[in-house]
Amino acid sequence: MEWANELNTRKEEVYETLRAEGIYLEYVFIDMKNEKEGELIYFIKVEDIAKNKEVIANSTFAIDIYHKAYKKEAWGEAKELKQLLGFERLEEYLTK
Repeated sequence: MEWANELNTRKEEVYETLRAEGIYLEYVFIDMKNEKEGELIYFIKVEDIAKNKEVIANSTFAIDIYHKAYKKEAWGEAKELKQLLGFERLEEYLTK
């Protein structure tokens, strides 16, 4: 929660890094296992995942340095989920 609160107070930096990383949509959810433990579920839409990973690996943005340190300290194993479905209406919605 500390990490989420920190990012929410630094939204301008977050949006700057999202633009640099080619991310146009990012959501993070938490699935609480008990009062102290939970699993984060990350959902992002990115223009080019290979470029995204490269930019993240080489980023010098202060918010990314904070984020990487947090991930190293607090996150357990991460796995990439296989997408089964993906329906979008963003462009349709935005051009109304």
